[in-house]
Amino acid sequence: MQTLLSHNAKVYVAARNQPQSEETIRELKDKTGNEAIFLKLDQVAAEEFLRYYSLNSPGHDWPTNANELTFSSG
Repeated sequence: MQTLLSHNAKVYVAARNQPQSEETIRELKDKTGNEAIFLKLDQVAAEEFLRYYSLNSPGHDWPTNANELTFSSG
């Protein structure tokens, strides 16, 4: 997310934990000068999101919290 924000991309943080996400957004803004946008997910939406992307994007490791997003090669 930090790299995307540093290049002025619009970044959305979709998560269930709003306080943790807002802290992450603040930290990213301090580092990049750009602010991500928080989107609140409920349990059902989060499970649907992860199920959809695990089926349609098998090369990605989707985060379980607002602090980490990684991509695996392969």
